[in-house]
Amino acid sequence: MTGDGPGPAPPAAYDTTIADVAVSGDFPAEGFEDQVRSWSTATLAAWATTGP
Repeated sequence: MTGDGPGPAPPAAYDTTIADVAVSGDFPAEGFEDQVRSWSTATLAAWATTGP
């Protein structure tokens, strides 16, 4: 996505990625709930900084 369409361009980076959530590849990994919460918080924060 380039941001040429409706809405803001996607964020360039996230503090927590889905790779951080997956950790060991086991499902659910130990600490899964905390990792998903961190990932979702980082995703919302990244989008919040893109502006309208």
